[in-house]
Amino acid sequence: RYHMKNGTVKTNPGYLNPDILRPAGPIDPQIPLLMIESRGGTPLAVLANFSLHYIGDRPGDAISADYYGVFANLMRERKRPEFVALLTHGASGDVNNVDVSQKPAPRAPGERSREVAGWIADQVDRCWAQAKFEERLAVATTQGIYMQRYDLADMAVGSYQRVNTDTVTALGSQVTGLHDGGFVVVW
Repeated sequence: RYHMKNGTVKTNPGYLNPDILRPAGPIDPQIPLLMIESRGGTPLAVLANFSLHYIGDRPGDAISADYYGVFANLMRERKRPEFVALLTHGASGDVNNVDVSQKPAPRAPGERSREVAGWIADQVDRCWAQAKFEERLAVATTQGIYMQRYDLADMAVGSYQRVNTDTVTALGSQVTGLHDGGFVVVW
């Protein structure tokens, strides 16, 4: 969004618009991450959050996961085919991928999505390489989740088990039920 000479704030006021005064706010370049790997060090999943409006660089009638889907595919290519990568959409009221100070060069459909997703994936890889993974982790949620235990060779131990307030007795002190029906899991 941009402050305009007439006192308004506009989103995408047009390329080279002479009525633009300045951007309406700072960007948030942070990428909060939840990175998960097995005890044996095998990357399992990442949950990332980025504050940027969708890009929409596909033809008008195309259905696309935009850069979120490109990111998920890139992370699977980089880590392993079974890797789960989720990218959530952070607050992006002032953040856009359009530089209105110049006319853009022609791009192939999806090219900008690939650039943005690649940049985010690079940041995840950089953080992953520096991360110190812990063996104990507290997780909180208000919906049921399932867990699977793995040994040091990354082999499944037992079957999937629902982890919620109904399994507090079965798992002992590893699960604590909350008054609102949620729970905290520690393993």
